[in-house]
Parts: sequence; C-alpha cells; structure tokens
Amino acid sequence: MPSVLVATLAMLAGCGLSLPTGTVYVPPSWEPLPANPPGVPESTPDYQIDQQVAVNVPVGSYGITTDGVTWYLEWQGIGTIHDFTGDVYCPAGCDLMVLPGGKSPGVAENMVTANHIQFDAPTDANTEQTLWFTTSEQPLTFDLKIDGQPAINPYTAFSSSKQEATTNVMPFNLISVPST
Repeated sequence: MPSVLVATLAMLAGCGLSLPTGTVYVPPSWEPLPANPPGVPESTPDYQIDQQVAVNVPVGSYGITTDGVTWYLEWQGIGTIHDFTGDVYCPAGCDLMVLPGGKSPGVAENMVTANHIQFDAPTDANTEQTLWFTTSEQPLTFDLKIDGQPAINPYTAFSSSKQEATTNVMPFNLISVPST
C-alpha cells in the first residue's frame, strides 16, 4: 500500500498537487525568537512543526519530522539521478550535531560552522536517504534544493496543525510544538 501512495503522490506532484502552507508560528510576547543566523534573510517565515508526527515523503521530495530535539530530514529520488542539496541552520551560538549513523551512504555532509550543516546527495530513483541531527535551540532554518531549484510546494512536507504542510518560499524556519 505505501508504494501505491508514494507513486500516486509523485504523479500528482507532477500534475500540480499542492499542499497547504504550514501554520505560522507566533511566539509568546515574553519569549521572542532569536534572530536568524547570518546569511538568512529577516523575512524568512516561521512555521510550526508538530512533534512526533511522521509525514509521507512523496517520491522526489523532502520530508521533515522531529521530536523537538532530534530532527529527521528524509528524501527519495524519482526517475533519473537528482541532486538533493541543502543547508540547515540553528540560531547563532547553538550547536547542530549529525547523529552517529544518522546519514545515508552517499550523503556528503559538511559542518560549515557549529550551527550550519550543508549537505549534497545525488539520489537515484527509489533510493531513500536521510540526514538526522540534534540541537537544543530553535528555530531551525532549512534551505532545501532539488537539482539547484528551491524545493518549495509540494517538494517539502512536514506536519503542521495536524496536517501535511509545506512552504512556498526558501529558506524557511521551523519551530516544534507538542502534538495534542
């Protein structure tokens, strides 16, 4: 059944299937979010991501899940080889750490700074790949691309307000919230 769902989603994505945009995160007035890391525009939108809620990663797309500390970035190729690349940041002064065994073979990852992971992964059809990392600070900024193009709607999926959601811009920020 999952392979039918994945194939259907991939086919629909090619036909213009669109996911709803993530729920905008509004911090409490007494707890403002830290400034974006250097190089990330101030206009970068903040979305909430539900903790402990998995998403179906459509073929040829990214999926993001988290428990609030550990983050799971996954993707799967479609058709011929495609180049999945990206940058992940946490606020200045925080540390990101790729988990031991938390990246698939063929994923080249580079710690640009303590708060900035860069990755590159040529991925062929039906190959699932992952990059798992931890941080205690949020928001996390994602700047994801497929073949050099921003992986915007519907090519990035995460759970937001109990529904699969996406972003229409790159980069974007995610802040985890407990799933109720």
